Parts: sequence; structure tokens; C-alpha cells
Amino acid sequence: VSSVLYPTATYESLINPNMALDDRTKLKKLKFVSVAKDSTTGQLAVYVSIDGAAYTAVATLAASGKLVKKETKTATGIALPDGYEFQFKVESTAGAEVTEVKYAYEVIEKNI
Repeated sequence: VSSVLYPTATYESLINPNMALDDRTKLKKLKFVSVAKDSTTGQLAVYVSIDGAAYTAVATLAASGKLVKKETKTATGIALPDGYEFQFKVESTAGAEVTEVKYAYEVIEKNI
């Protein structure tokens, strides 16, 4: 498949997509990030930006038999960091179509 026919397409989420309003200003632990595509063709690369920092690679869903990939660490094996604001970016190549980007978090309670 030629990259001329299927250039890279990029999706960027809003900050804290689908998050409960009460949680938006609280410190959170990002537990996992998952991405899904509609067929075994093409590739998806998922990135996360936490608190406005540069995007960090989380996972790549390659052209294989898998349609979903869930990660609990960055692509370099580091635990997903804590933060207040999460934003996601997905890059699609070779015609891969994103069907879902999900994440889970846990509010970090701090005793004063």
C-alpha cells in the first residue's frame, strides 16, 4: 500500500474527554489508554499529553490480527504519569480507521 494513497491522518482529542466534571480539577493517575480500529489494515500510533506537556508515545497498533490495543505504560516502558489534564493524539497510516480511544483514571486522594 502506497503512502501516497494513504497519507498520515491525525486525530487530537479535547482535554479530558468524557471525564466527569467534578474530576477535571483533581490530580489523577492515568491507569490505561486503549485504541481500536475497524480492520486489520493500516497502523495506529497513540500518544498522550499530560498537563500540556509534549506528546509521549503510548502504543502502536500495527497491521495484524489485532483490532484493539490497551497499554498501561508508555512505549518506552515507563508508567503513565499522574496529572490534571489528559489529551490524546492518534496517527493513522495506510488507511487505518480509528473506531475508539478510551482511557481510565483514578483520582488521587491527598490527605491534608
